[in-house]
Amino acid sequence: MTVRFDAPTEAPKAEGWSPFTPSVAAALPKLPPGNPYVYAHYPTRWLVDSESGEILPDLVSISLQPGVNGAGKEVPGGGGDPIGALNGAQRRGATLLVEDRLRSVEAALGAPLYRQECTTGGYVWLDHATEAIPGTNQTRADDGRRLAMLLAIREVLAPPAPHVLDAMLERIERDHAEAAQDADRNPLAARQAARLQAEADIVRAALAPPEPAPTTRSRRKAAPDKD
Repeated sequence: MTVRFDAPTEAPKAEGWSPFTPSVAAALPKLPPGNPYVYAHYPTRWLVDSESGEILPDLVSISLQPGVNGAGKEVPGGGGDPIGALNGAQRRGATLLVEDRLRSVEAALGAPLYRQECTTGGYVWLDHATEAIPGTNQTRADDGRRLAMLLAIREVLAPPAPHVLDAMLERIERDHAEAAQDADRNPLAARQAARLQAEADIVRAALAPPEPAPTTRSRRKAAPDKD
């Protein structure tokens, strides 16, 4: 099983550059180095985005750090041999974002799903929606890119099963009932109740059977008059 990561993004080398140039070091993120990871999705893990009106995959990340999740010894480029970690996740029912699925997602995005960036401490691995803030130890996520990423990933997954949607709706309705009890005297609870109501409507729409396509009756041509 092949897992591909982009080459590290290097800081621009200006004239007179050296690793000790303060301006270059200040421009790099200060995130601690990390190991590669792979996104995976389990059939029961879905979330409702009330802003976009979409049901989206709730991803988990599988670290490829040597000795973690069954990853083997360290391999060139960082991380461990992924076979043990990824096979273990597949045995537990996960769909992995690697190989053909990864290529399909990246074709839809027009960009890599996983990428590697330089930091002052080494390299860090980020996804399509996340960027490191130069000169800090912080990252930020772009909501638009995150939505596009999850929609592209959803296209390579099996849709949520009806029993999964039923369980989601039951949980949302329970949470909505609790929030609605305080909605008249608590603005925060009122906003939460409104969001949960929107989420419930989205799941109900997904559970509703599709409407049959309209049918058109063809009109018979009148027979020509006989002389």
